[in-house]
Amino acid sequence: LYFDVILKMGDGRIYDDEKVVIAVLNNPDLTIEHKHSYISALQRNITSIKEITDYSLWSSLLNADLVQYSEQNIMDCFNAIQLNESVIAYINRFDSDIDLSKVEYDDRIKEKLFDSAIICVTLENSKYEQILASLNYYYDDFDITDIPNDKIGILINTNIIRMTGDTLAFMRENYPNQILCFIRKNIEKYVDIMEDDLFSQDELLEVLKWDISDELKIKLLAFSNEEISIVRKNYSPAVCSYILNNNFMRSDLTDLFSSFEDWDDSIQEKIFIYAVQNITRIIIDPEPVSEKLKNDLIRSDKLN
Repeated sequence: LYFDVILKMGDGRIYDDEKVVIAVLNNPDLTIEHKHSYISALQRNITSIKEITDYSLWSSLLNADLVQYSEQNIMDCFNAIQLNESVIAYINRFDSDIDLSKVEYDDRIKEKLFDSAIICVTLENSKYEQILASLNYYYDDFDITDIPNDKIGILINTNIIRMTGDTLAFMRENYPNQILCFIRKNIEKYVDIMEDDLFSQDELLEVLKWDISDELKIKLLAFSNEEISIVRKNYSPAVCSYILNNNFMRSDLTDLFSSFEDWDDSIQEKIFIYAVQNITRIIIDPEPVSEKLKNDLIRSDKLN
């Protein structure tokens, strides 16, 4: 009856001070129904949700947007009611960046939140990233399936998924659309762990296009026994030289002979050697061969 009168007097709105709000919601003599009616009319935010001792009221408070936004409240909510829909919605509405590293809390609870958040597909991506990155945990061996690609991208970019042989194999199998992103983010480790059983020719061909050191590319090339074209690839002279020595693609000959003068001097030397080895082919069909290469062959004593 008291609440009915209060609600009618306040036109369905209650502006009690926070201390009064806490006292009302913690009053054991009031029914849950009265407390929910009170919450539905309440216009006052609660600074710390843990001041409300009845956890069954927490979701209603969160749904009514009556809980002040704070990292402490996130941790308290998770500890009490986990990542239910109300807590997730509260986090998604959070009006600033979330940094859980500044909250003093039991590490076991933080780790449980990390494990729960990582598979929570309804967290908005920005909050997903902020929560997980600020908890400072990571996976050496990652084996969680069915995470959306956009969230897998976040886990890669924040170094939560680390590069190991087992994780690389798992990512290839379960997240093929993100494998190149994973490799690029961890390229040095990828090269370090590479072995014959892990090597992928398709991945190598992608990596050769990237703006990374020749040293890394050549270390990967050492695992390849297949022919690789250097024509129209924009590979560096060092990479082209390695490929011409170890992975030469014979079908490149015509293009290499015709574009001879376009190559770096060190590559011209190798093309010239192939020209000498294929001189009969050039004599039979000299038309597609660069004039410079033909002149160099004529002047060379290697044909005598």
